[in-house]
Amino acid sequence: MNLSEERRLEKLYQTLDAMSLSPQNRALAEEYLDASQPEQRTLLEKAERQDFSALDKEQKSACISWLEHLKKRGREDEYGRFMRFAAAVGGSTAGCIVSSYTWNLNNTTASCLSPEQAAAIQAEAIVWESHCLSEWGIRSILEAGKRNPDILYRAIGQCWNQDSANAKILLAGLCLSCKKPVRTAGMEQEQGGFKKLLSFVQTTFSQGIFQNKNENKTNVSDDERTDEKYEKVISLLESYLTESLEIMFTGPKPSDRDLREMKEYLRSADPFRPLPGSVSEALAGKTVSAYLLKLLTGSAFFALGHSACFSCFIRLALAMDMRQALDAMANMAGQQRFEGYMPLLEELLPAPAETYIAWCLEKQYQKALKRMAARYPDEIQKTALRAAASDLPCLLESVREGNAALYETFHRTFHTDFMEKTAAELTRDFPTGAKEAKQYLLGECKAAELSPFLADWRSAWQDYQPKRHRIIAGLRMEKGVLYKRAVVLEGLCMHARYFQLVKIQNGQLVYDYKEPIREERIGELLDLYAEEELPFAWQLEAMEGIFNSFYSETDKTKFTNICVSALRKRWPSVKESVAEGAKAGSAFGRFLCIRLLDGCGDSYKEHLLSCALDSSKQVRELLLAVYESRREWEPEIKAMLSSKKSQERELSVLVLKKWGADAYTDDLKRALEAEKSRKVKALLEEALGIRSEPQGDAPAGGADESLEALTARILKGGKKRKVAWAFETPYPPVRRADGTAAPEDMYTAVLAAYADLAVPALSPDARALASGLNKEDLAANMALLFNRWLETGAPAKQKWVLYAASIHGGDAIVPVLYSQIQEWPKHARGAMAAEAVKALALNGSTAALLQVDQISRKFKFRQVKAAAGEALGFAAQQLGLSRDELEDRIVPDLGFNERMEQVIDYGTRTFRAVLSPSLEIDIFDSGGKQLKNLPAPGKRDDGETAKAANAAFKQMKKQLKAVVSNQKLRLEQALMTRRQWSAQRWTGLFVRNPVMHQFAISLIWGVYEDGRLTDTFRYMEDGSFNTADEEEYELPDGGRIGLVHPVELGESLCSAWKEQLDDYEVTQPIEQLTRPVSRPTQEEEAQTELTRFGGILLNGLSLSGKLQGMGWYRGPVEDAGVYSTFYREDGGRCAVLEFSGCFVGDENEEVTVYGAYFTEGSQNSGESCVWRALKKENRMALRDVEAGYFSEVCLQLKRATASGREQLAYPACRQ
Repeated sequence: MNLSEERRLEKLYQTLDAMSLSPQNRALAEEYLDASQPEQRTLLEKAERQDFSALDKEQKSACISWLEHLKKRGREDEYGRFMRFAAAVGGSTAGCIVSSYTWNLNNTTASCLSPEQAAAIQAEAIVWESHCLSEWGIRSILEAGKRNPDILYRAIGQCWNQDSANAKILLAGLCLSCKKPVRTAGMEQEQGGFKKLLSFVQTTFSQGIFQNKNENKTNVSDDERTDEKYEKVISLLESYLTESLEIMFTGPKPSDRDLREMKEYLRSADPFRPLPGSVSEALAGKTVSAYLLKLLTGSAFFALGHSACFSCFIRLALAMDMRQALDAMANMAGQQRFEGYMPLLEELLPAPAETYIAWCLEKQYQKALKRMAARYPDEIQKTALRAAASDLPCLLESVREGNAALYETFHRTFHTDFMEKTAAELTRDFPTGAKEAKQYLLGECKAAELSPFLADWRSAWQDYQPKRHRIIAGLRMEKGVLYKRAVVLEGLCMHARYFQLVKIQNGQLVYDYKEPIREERIGELLDLYAEEELPFAWQLEAMEGIFNSFYSETDKTKFTNICVSALRKRWPSVKESVAEGAKAGSAFGRFLCIRLLDGCGDSYKEHLLSCALDSSKQVRELLLAVYESRREWEPEIKAMLSSKKSQERELSVLVLKKWGADAYTDDLKRALEAEKSRKVKALLEEALGIRSEPQGDAPAGGADESLEALTARILKGGKKRKVAWAFETPYPPVRRADGTAAPEDMYTAVLAAYADLAVPALSPDARALASGLNKEDLAANMALLFNRWLETGAPAKQKWVLYAASIHGGDAIVPVLYSQIQEWPKHARGAMAAEAVKALALNGSTAALLQVDQISRKFKFRQVKAAAGEALGFAAQQLGLSRDELEDRIVPDLGFNERMEQVIDYGTRTFRAVLSPSLEIDIFDSGGKQLKNLPAPGKRDDGETAKAANAAFKQMKKQLKAVVSNQKLRLEQALMTRRQWSAQRWTGLFVRNPVMHQFAISLIWGVYEDGRLTDTFRYMEDGSFNTADEEEYELPDGGRIGLVHPVELGESLCSAWKEQLDDYEVTQPIEQLTRPVSRPTQEEEAQTELTRFGGILLNGLSLSGKLQGMGWYRGPVEDAGVYSTFYREDGGRCAVLEFSGCFVGDENEEVTVYGAYFTEGSQNSGESCVWRALKKENRMALRDVEAGYFSEVCLQLKRATASGREQLAYPACRQ
């Protein structure tokens, strides 16, 4: 027996222990479940009955875990045997030990067990979860009964729960529902009411009420004979219903006498006669168990027609709690069956009928309401007086169809009250102007009078208002004034959801989210606005509200086309307004109007050309397309090149470029000579193919612009107002850089420059101004600005403060910002913390960049951690560097010189700190004696100087620890991503920087040309370079330098380098030469999936923790919070690992590793590398993956899966 088999048997025996089997059942289990022997199902006849529901949670989990173990490994025979053994021993209670989920029981049991065993197990599970006592919960059991009622009869015999008969009750009701009620020999002497009931049930049975509309014809028993076994089922259910009366009440119970009378009523009463007065009195004020009422009433409902007892029980249940009893029957039976039986239930109703009518109205059962209108007109009128406005349209429609005379009475008597009530309900939640809105709905004022309230309605309103929508949908049937004005009001509020409303179905609102709103709905809205004589601008705003509700660009485009089409059909009435709307109103409105004008040929040429000043990106893109399609407008487009407005010049250049810039070279060159705008100038140069010199961070006005002129330009146009809040308390004066007084407006202009940026970033204008101001004064004022912003609650609309404070706040602002970055996520402001990280990266100091780098590698809040990584790239872009170059700048020298030394001055004595090759700090006194530690300042030392020096040393030691840790991670990353430096940059980082110098001397480096390794070398402590043969090496000027990966070295060269490092007693700071190496096998080379780790079983928390610790990320989260991929993205390379999946936040369960894929980086920044890898055409053959990257991914996956104890066959285990 191998180790795997031993583990399997050990787990099986642990499972059997958990089942607490009797000695006979334990012996039977070991014999029957022996997979080495053929299955003998006859052994199961020896099973003793046991109730598994008595097991505790851990025992049940052990059994479920064993089944999952077998299923995952494809051991179908053993899985089936265990299921059959559990069912033979536990009957219906076997469900407790085979699945944790009721919804999955049918799938778990169907293929292994007999139909009656599966039905019994399903019933036992359902009856203990009230929400499962529903149409969908009982569907599989009912379908089995329809195939053969005997299945459910036999299932009753499988119910072995010693403490409860609930499963038997449910199965009995469902079993009888699949058998047509018949007239027995003694029925002629039974109550006359029951004959009526039997006739009704037999008729509905034959009409197929027992089947759903979409079901195929089933073998529901239409046998006119009732055999003995079904008589037993009837008697069983009668008995349980009768005896359950004693336990149904949750508060004070009826007296024993009253209970006897209720039981006698169930045994012998006519269901169509009123309840005995004494029974009604006994039930008054009593409360019943909602669960038992649901189970018992639902089961009795399914058995209607087989016994008068069942009808009597329903009548009794309706008297106990009519609403709960009706809900129970409706939920369990489903709409079709329940509605078919409602006329019968109406005969069983205890008087009065008002509660039933109110319930039908709430559930929108219109057929029942029509019958009630004819039968109980007085109760209908009483219900109408109490009904919610949202229900009144349904009630009115039912009365109109069911009782014409009553409808006329309603119109005469209730019309005004109805209008008043409905208008009040529609305006109840308006934040302001509710009175005026109500008056408008009732026709007491014009829509124009609502104008003062529109802004409040639009900003404070929640679009999802099902009650409002139900009312308006109900009003739609009559198309009256109230309906029209209600729709107009929705548009005025810029709400979209009502227009997505399709209908009311089964009392529920149905919205269509799959397709944009249909054109007829928009046409209706436009016509209603025209009828109300509302401004065209309001029509555009209503359509904009709907437009903004769509998320995808595709849906937005479809909806825009619908709006354009609807407006074109009404062109004669809107054309004048459209011409005006093209230059006024919102961007969406202008866009629509320009689309409409574009469809009119040259009729609106001047209007369209005058729109060139539009500032909206969306509108300008449309105008570019319009102008490009009108080649005949060439003279006007060329004339725009000399316009005084930069917007017109910009569009002109873009259009001419589209037409072919070569044909307009002279025009474009003349325009370039006169152009002052940097943006337009860049467009002209691009059109002409001229490569301009980089402008750096020069301000928009040019490098020669004076600071005074720059100040005036920045503050032009009332820009001061944007920062007025920050000047409610004056700031200390800020001096010029030369110490002379600076105008107050100069500091104001610095802030205004940041406040005016569309996207917060580094402002060239502000930087130019700051260069002329005293840095200390400016930094102090920026600290004040930041504090004032915090005191106002740090509003997001003023987040530019983060950037101004960080960029100009100096070193002192760094810890202040970092403190807030740590604090904000604790108070649900992770987005602001992420923004602050971006700003901190632009501070430019080494301390700030180091802080951001630390956050990007280790931070509690994932959102902020990810933002730090983005911030480094953002900062690099703003500073004109690559991300790698910026990270190189992060490495501080910590005060050490190129000899790896620094002096610590105590005033009267000095010490020398030396950075050792092992990146430890050695301390020497002035005489050269090595000390164990830096001494504390003494009495003879210069107090302030010594104290400051000692504190600086301690801070430097802390920083050194962080720097060393970060640089080890970076070097590991460099080894994986195959990063390379130019010789000059490599020297600057690894030779001149004292910290990185110590890393450099213990690693092996390679020289690369065109990505190919040409030489290897080592940097020595004395500053020289040597080879593996210990010959001196001269660093070439060209080529690139990078860390050598052992996969690139032959065995002999790798051994030579190892030997040299051993001889010099050098310990490598990261695993390099001893790093495990992986290469694709011959079989793997042509494959696109790395399968060597597929099938490994391990804990999901372990897998997630290890991978994320090595720089992998969790893949996209799918439905129900499940994710099933990890990925890493390294420049132009991506690796994706699939696995069986985990729930977010609940990874502590066994998972199975699947395959890994490699892809190249995407040009589309919005495309996830996971989605790319899951498309077969994007996957790389393993032989094409860069050797070092392939080896590193394999190493990480090996480490991440090291805790796996077993590996299943792959890809078979995916099934």
